[in-house]
Amino acid sequence: MRNKIISEYQQQRLDAISAYLRTYRTVSGYTQEELCKHLNIHRNTLIRAENAENITLLSFLELADTLEIDLYEMFAAIE
Repeated sequence: MRNKIISEYQQQRLDAISAYLRTYRTVSGYTQEELCKHLNIHRNTLIRAENAENITLLSFLELADTLEIDLYEMFAAIE
């Protein structure tokens, strides 16, 4: 399977989302390992999210819910 080519604009948006997730995780006091255990997800899933790589929408929503992230606020911040 070929990797999809991502435009610079879309990569910037992914970078902003990943930074937002990482910041919220650390401010919330979670280590990567603790958060993954809490969500019952593999650590690689969180690493991908924090490295601006693709994750499933379900994993993204679970991360946002656990970290109590307002999705509207987060997406407004990246535009």
